[in-house]
Amino acid sequence: MVNLSALVSTAAAKWRRDADLPMHLRLSKAAAYAHDLAVAPWWLRHVDQRGHGARIQGHPPRIENHGRIILGNNVMFRSATLRAELYTALDAEIRIGDGCIFGSGCVLAATKSIVLGQRVFISSLVYVMDSNFHDVENRDLHPPGEPVVLDDDVWIGTKASVLQGVHIGRGSVVGAHAVVTKDVPPYCIVAGVPAHVVRRIGSDKAPAEGHPPFRPPHGAA
Repeated sequence: MVNLSALVSTAAAKWRRDADLPMHLRLSKAAAYAHDLAVAPWWLRHVDQRGHGARIQGHPPRIENHGRIILGNNVMFRSATLRAELYTALDAEIRIGDGCIFGSGCVLAATKSIVLGQRVFISSLVYVMDSNFHDVENRDLHPPGEPVVLDDDVWIGTKASVLQGVHIGRGSVVGAHAVVTKDVPPYCIVAGVPAHVVRRIGSDKAPAEGHPPFRPPHGAA
């Protein structure tokens, strides 16, 4: 169900945010925002539950849903080049919190459970998987999945991979090309293969509740 008052409030906030831009650019961005809202219900029709304010910017995601997919409010897919992908196996679940943003070509593949908190930022070409999908020694065997959890305000950098059984704590950042194979504490930056903690972020420097972990440039809606 469309929450009209919430959509109007969000649109008004974006209009005020861009007050310093030329009027023609503000109008162009407003039209793009309206378009992105309008096409989302069709392209997200295969999810089981969708909150208000979902947007599709650019190429729509590819969704193969044999389990259950739940999207929170104000979820956005921004795919300028490659389509994002959401996959659930039979009885598996992907649960995405409010305000999450997905870049081009990212993949979420669940055989058991992938849960994203609020305001999680998934950059381009990121892989989040809760299973290896095939046994190393016997490729005909499919090992069971292990749940993956990304807490609020997590930011996953370009081409990083988050593997089965991983829990990433609130406010943490995963560097580009990292491979995360074990849990990450809250408010940390991890990098490398396998990923390890390279620096801690003071919780006072982490994104405030209700705000994303980055500020979109003026060119973004």
